[in-house]
Amino acid sequence: EVEPTNEGWFGSEFATPQDMSGKSAVSADVETVRGDDTRTNLAIQFKVEADYIWCQSRIDPLYATGTVTLELGTMKCSVDNDPVRRPSDLTQLTGVWLYLHEGSFRVDNVRAE
Repeated sequence: EVEPTNEGWFGSEFATPQDMSGKSAVSADVETVRGDDTRTNLAIQFKVEADYIWCQSRIDPLYATGTVTLELGTMKCSVDNDPVRRPSDLTQLTGVWLYLHEGSFRVDNVRAE
């Protein structure tokens, strides 16, 4: 359960990079327990040489409960807010993040599909 007092990114970096080769999406199930703004989106980060590439989904209105999905083939990516191409090496996933607004949310079943 996540209970942000301000909107922002909530998630985790992995101790060792994860291999996303052969996967087409990253998803998370989110249930809104309390909150007026249920819009969210999902982001992942890859380590590519010295840079971290940040890729995220569109803002997804969940309307209290639903699944947020980031399609790897169509995700938008950036380095330091500058747009870049999707990384070709998907073996270096270093983190998964959800953008949540103020409220209380249950996050479950974060997965690569």
